[in-house]
Amino acid sequence: MKVTRNLQITASEFFDAVFDEIIQEIERLEKTKISKDSLKSGFHYIYTGKTAYDKIEFKIVEYQEEHFYKCVRSSIQGTTTLIYEVVSNEDGITVTFSQESDIAGTPTKKKSLVSLFTEGYVLGRMTDKLYGYQNKIRDEKEGYIVKDYGSPLLPTIRRKK
Repeated sequence: MKVTRNLQITASEFFDAVFDEIIQEIERLEKTKISKDSLKSGFHYIYTGKTAYDKIEFKIVEYQEEHFYKCVRSSIQGTTTLIYEVVSNEDGITVTFSQESDIAGTPTKKKSLVSLFTEGYVLGRMTDKLYGYQNKIRDEKEGYIVKDYGSPLLPTIRRKK
């Protein structure tokens, strides 16, 4: 699946946001600090949880600064490949976000109505992710703090620092 969106941020800001998210996730899981400089082609991380189902391998397959990023996440449940291709334009950048998933034990077959709905949902989530990066960067630039409770019952709060 692939989506292309125009964002009003720079390529540098975009990749900083992507890498900040990776760093936060690893630090949350491992309680250790890693540097942004270590996130380059060939970076490999394995999270081993309590069971085999918790084990996740993450690898940055290729990173071309401010242009191209490809990573692979593998677990017992399957493999997901993410690719960001970034091109500068007059208003910021154009990002093409590709995601391919190979779910273990799932045979390849014709698209059913359910798989079409699922694909639409995933494409929407991919778009949300790209615009989420843009909004986070804009909020930081403009001096806003955003608190998202992750619940439809609680509002997202955006206020000045």
